[in-house]
Amino acid sequence: MRDLKGLPKVYERFFLAGKTVVVTGGTGILGRLYCKRLVEAGAQVVIADLDEDKCARLAEEIIEETGGWAIGIPVDLSIEDSVIGWSKKGSGQM
Repeated sequence: MRDLKGLPKVYERFFLAGKTVVVTGGTGILGRLYCKRLVEAGAQVVIADLDEDKCARLAEEIIEETGGWAIGIPVDLSIEDSVIGWSKKGSGQM
């Protein structure tokens, strides 16, 4: 077995300050966890999901809990116009 003493903690190894991450399905069970952990690692997180209220609530929750940066922008990835509108809206808010 390898000696793990002296190795950096996981968040130090995956420090994401200055990076922006889009999480599709961000308000789902795994998506919520990913969003929170990515913000804790320093990333700016864009929460993308169908439900606008859930996106906004999760972003507020993450900001309150972590002091990091998150925004929720609803999108339906199965509709091209929704994706185009989402990208325009997102680029204007970042």
